[in-house]
Amino acid sequence: MTTLRSPMQRLGPYSCLLGFLLIGLAMLGLSRAALIGWQWQRVDTTDALLNMVLQGARSDLIALGMFAAPPVVVLPLFLVAGRMGWWLRLASGWLIFSLIAILFLELATPPFLTEYDMRPNRLFVEYLEYPREVAAMIWGGYRGSLAAIVAILGAAGWVIARHFRRYDATSHAWRSAIVLLAWPIVVLLLFAMIRSSFQHRPANLATFAFCDDAMVNSLVANSAYTVLSAVYGLKNESHSDMYGAMSTPEMIARVRTGMAVPLETFTSDEYPTLRKQIASVRRERPLNLVIVLEESLGAGFVQRLGGLNITPTLSGLADEGIWFERLYATGTRSVRGIEAVIAGFPPTPALSVVKLDIRTRLRRTCGDTPTVRCRACA
Repeated sequence: MTTLRSPMQRLGPYSCLLGFLLIGLAMLGLSRAALIGWQWQRVDTTDALLNMVLQGARSDLIALGMFAAPPVVVLPLFLVAGRMGWWLRLASGWLIFSLIAILFLELATPPFLTEYDMRPNRLFVEYLEYPREVAAMIWGGYRGSLAAIVAILGAAGWVIARHFRRYDATSHAWRSAIVLLAWPIVVLLLFAMIRSSFQHRPANLATFAFCDDAMVNSLVANSAYTVLSAVYGLKNESHSDMYGAMSTPEMIARVRTGMAVPLETFTSDEYPTLRKQIASVRRERPLNLVIVLEESLGAGFVQRLGGLNITPTLSGLADEGIWFERLYATGTRSVRGIEAVIAGFPPTPALSVVKLDIRTRLRRTCGDTPTVRCRACA
């Protein structure tokens, strides 16, 4: 076939990749422009619109390159087997799915940004573990948005699928030798797109941060990229191998020394940190310590912190005790605060103790081959 219906289709089997990149860049660019216009009051203060547009296009190329790479990698296998038609159908299906997924994340961005002042990120990924609760929240508060998203995705999917049918004849438009000779060049271009840097480290989300407003920084990248970065980052939180190995006796000795109390006050080998503490002041009526943990209770709901008067009981407790108005958590999530208050664990790069299953908790506490075992391990 010497004449094709579009100059873009003259790229042979790689035509669908170019079509994918152009559609993806247009889609993500329009989405970013809409978000910037929506949040213009905060964007305008940075005086960096051009930088946001240019760096945004860079992040779009990174994300699109990630989605385009899988079909390109397997292309030689289909070429050798003489099944380029199969490859084109597989590649077109994957690229259509990728565009719809990218569009879905962009459409989900405004509700998520309204709720969390940020593009979909790690929190978006973690909430996928609770589909029932998330579905109830979306159905209860975003029913109209959900209907609009479904309608837009359906229409866009139909249009995109019709567009990719134009590439049906391109699988045999090039001779096999030309396809194979062009393959390393295409792979190199995709690698350069994904890495997007000649520095020691490839580009990452920190590359696109340019101001003190985290929300504005998040508008530079696209939601597919932020979600993929969150998924990639979770691999460092599934275990504690990053901390290296240390024997249980050494761990116990270091912890006891770090507690800065006399070693003779420790009373148990079964519970290494259990110790006897004698009160320095004796009271006829001992004081009680009451800990109140509230999930997702922001300062906007507490009048004593400048918010609404919808927690009068909490405000009443503040009047009777010591009230810290400038006390901030070192962790970023509720689970970090819970583990710090209940168990004394400071925030760590690994998965929160609250979210560990029982075996992982015991392995973290006692080690793989402990010399001192807790009651649950025994």
